Amino acid sequence: MKLLRLLLIPHFWLAAALSFSGVLPAQAIATDRRLAQSSTDPRAEAQQLLDEGSARIEAGDVNGAIAAWQQALDRYQQLGDSLGEARTLGNLGYAANAIGAHEQAIALYQIALGLARDLENPAMELNFLANLGLAHSALGQSELAIAAYEEALPLAQAQGNRGGEGAIAGGIALVYEQMGDYEQARAFYQIMLDVATEQGDTATAETAQTGINRIEEVLANP
Repeated sequence: MKLLRLLLIPHFWLAAALSFSGVLPAQAIATDRRLAQSSTDPRAEAQQLLDEGSARIEAGDVNGAIAAWQQALDRYQQLGDSLGEARTLGNLGYAANAIGAHEQAIALYQIALGLARDLENPAMELNFLANLGLAHSALGQSELAIAAYEEALPLAQAQGNRGGEGAIAGGIALVYEQMGDYEQARAFYQIMLDVATEQGDTATAETAQTGINRIEEVLANP
């Protein structure tokens, strides 16, 4: 399956924390590029390109990351490697979200989600659903955002992923707050707060408490 190429954006700001697995140190980028070009093993070449994209994101080079991941995607598709394809599509979706190309991020994550479900990989499914919620929320598509988040939430719970559960609850709370459904928003901010407190995450707990305070102020002054 061929995808439209992402537009390369000359200037960007990446606000989200990075969590790619197997990220190479930034100084390894040039060496990795030479290895990828000289490799005679297509699967190894694809992995090297995937790692190079992660290293470039870590170094702040989103355009370079996109270019490397698009090459990796081509290799995985040629190999018929659905797991590698899903991972790469997810990374491209992350990059698309980061540069504000949310509609393209949604398209990428939807394909990745289908592959994750075919592979029966619930951890990847959780990741892609949560990021779909984020992209829909960024576009103001509240009902679609909640639908994606509410699919992701029980997956996080089933996997014992408390951090993911809290983050998803926070995403749901924000969407409900934007919709004016303050009771629902407060309930999900409370889940976010409980998880953050349990994990000793002071910054996230403060964010959740601020959300609760904001909701209670609105409800007190209808």
